[in-house]
Amino acid sequence: MKIEGIYQATARGFGFLTPDGAVGRASDLFVPPRSEGGAWTGDRVSAETRPDPRDPQRQVAKVTAVLERNTRTLIGAVERRGREIWLQPSSDRYPNAVKVVGRSAGKLRPGDKIAVAVSSYGSAKLPPMGTLKASFGRDGTRQASVAAILYNYDIEGDFPAPVQAAAALAPEEVDPAACAGRLDLRDKTVITIDGASSKDFDDAVSLERDGEGNWVLGVHIADVSHYVPAGSVLDLEAFHRGTSVYFADRVVPMLPEALSNGICSLNPHVDRLALSCILTLDPSGAVLDHR
Repeated sequence: MKIEGIYQATARGFGFLTPDGAVGRASDLFVPPRSEGGAWTGDRVSAETRPDPRDPQRQVAKVTAVLERNTRTLIGAVERRGREIWLQPSSDRYPNAVKVVGRSAGKLRPGDKIAVAVSSYGSAKLPPMGTLKASFGRDGTRQASVAAILYNYDIEGDFPAPVQAAAALAPEEVDPAACAGRLDLRDKTVITIDGASSKDFDDAVSLERDGEGNWVLGVHIADVSHYVPAGSVLDLEAFHRGTSVYFADRVVPMLPEALSNGICSLNPHVDRLALSCILTLDPSGAVLDHR
């Protein structure tokens, strides 16, 4: 029987095929060694199924064609074999080695961690090939490992020039005119909930008793929208990034630091604009009112 689905390789030479429309891993089919038909992990393939010789009650699959490639870029370490430069992929679910071609290949040093754009997936007579896209430093170092992972997931460290220019216009202090019509909470004890080592402070809480013995809970978040107009280059860039990324020894912010670490961060002992929800709770925690 012919089926289509996604091929997933393993480090042990065999793989699995998840048929289109399958729900749960119970539908996965075993793909024996040397039955992947040139497919790489994540590729969409067509395959033929047959009874497993060791267990006729179970079906196994053999890939007959690759319908759609999933891998466009590979990351790994540089190896020199004679005069040729090869990439040893970081993940052992990929082919053993990819030949690095192009003018830039000769400049690479063995042990460098790099990314290549796959130009050929290989055949029975030719190896997979790729051209240099990025170099991260020496393989095995923390700096190179972090840079490669961020690159692999398309997490951009630098902001485009128009975004940086828009962020540079942000004020360093709150304009007193912006406070008009706002609830003033500067006489309250408001505590940020981010850790002391955080680079930006987005959220905070306050808690006190009212005259009737109820709790008044304030939940506060930095009013980023005051400085990031809807549809602006800042807004569109933040939407593209989706979130700030905290990784190892660094943070890749959703907004430039002039905003994320400055006027849009609830830093102590400075005025900041916030959006707040003030809840009144009875002694058991039930919400009586909110504004």
